[in-house]
Amino acid sequence: MQGTNTTEFEKWCADEIGLTESYVKSKRKINTLGMLQYRNAEIEKRFMAYKAGLISGASVGCSHAKAKGTNWVKVSDRLPTEGEPVIVVYGEHIQNITYELISCGVDCEELRWIPHNNSDYDSAPLETFDHWMYIKDLPLPPMPEGE
Repeated sequence: MQGTNTTEFEKWCADEIGLTESYVKSKRKINTLGMLQYRNAEIEKRFMAYKAGLISGASVGCSHAKAKGTNWVKVSDRLPTEGEPVIVVYGEHIQNITYELISCGVDCEELRWIPHNNSDYDSAPLETFDHWMYIKDLPLPPMPEGE
């Protein structure tokens, strides 16, 4: 159930983007996996960051997530399993698409990030991103009040 009350995220997002709370709420949808998404790219981008722990109330930024002990992993500490979808961060920016790590070939030792199920973006060298998190490890958003 999507719920009828406006969530804390929707209130924050409406204020952040300059939209009404009812508009943000009207863009809710449940995807085929039963997870909440938004039918607006700017709202969805912020929602992914919110779920990843990057936004808490009015606090925005990767340093917040790193300090809160979330599931972000430094690329220099460990790499994800090849082929597993992840979200990635460079500097203070979360990418709006998911990536996966692949090796370039049988005789090639180079690893690259490639867009997961999205051919509109180019692959990126391993050193492009600072942190990553498995999509499956994204924390769930809080339930709307009153539900």
